[in-house]
Amino acid sequence: MAVWWFHQTQSIIANHLIARPDPQVMVVKKCQVFPIEFVVRGYLTGSTSTSIWTHYQRGERTYCGHSLPEGLKKNSKLPEILLTPTTKSDVHDEPISAAQIIARGLLTEEQFRFIETKALQLFKLGQTLALERGLILVDTKYEFGLDGEGKIILVDEIHTPDSSRYWFAHSYSQRFEKGEAPESLDKDISRNWYSSNCDPYAAEIPPAPFPLVLELSDKYQQFCHQLTGQKITDSVEFKHHQSVPTKTRILNNLKAYFK
Repeated sequence: MAVWWFHQTQSIIANHLIARPDPQVMVVKKCQVFPIEFVVRGYLTGSTSTSIWTHYQRGERTYCGHSLPEGLKKNSKLPEILLTPTTKSDVHDEPISAAQIIARGLLTEEQFRFIETKALQLFKLGQTLALERGLILVDTKYEFGLDGEGKIILVDEIHTPDSSRYWFAHSYSQRFEKGEAPESLDKDISRNWYSSNCDPYAAEIPPAPFPLVLELSDKYQQFCHQLTGQKITDSVEFKHHQSVPTKTRILNNLKAYFK
């Protein structure tokens, strides 16, 4: 899914993808990654302590330097698409404004404005392509870095259910009017289970129950099919994956990249 999106968005900004010699491997450029996650939001939602809805529900009307109007409900479409960065941390990400990023020297103003423009362009294209396939791209996060030539490029992954929230377009309005949660096609079922059963940010967390793993797997496969028109299980790659031990296959496919 990430590879599909990298190809769709490379006209907006170059990315780190060099090749995909194996179903589970991307060969990418080594980059100096900026210590910021560039979160873009189209809707007022979320469940974690850093989410825009959590802050809004507490009565806060300024988020990452943006002013929010009164009277919005959970899962409302925001008046405009917002870039709401967070710090990158192994412990706990924190919302941060553009002014704070620049003041702390995490990025220069020129770097931030360039990334801001590209992130919003990526999100708008993502929303357009998703809607053509019956999905709403609700929010996402991007990561950027400097390649060996000092050029800012897109890294990590893009618009997969790991980093992005998706809702089914056909039922969103009706469910919103009823005060019901949107039908989602992302990892929120996992996030919600952990939020209900433990501290998701604890050093040790319990393993997910197997039925949850299966449900999440089904959602990812459904998303891949709806997005790309292809079923993971129908691909030659998947069938080959099943017939050869994973480690053997990966090592064989990567031989060309090592001396």
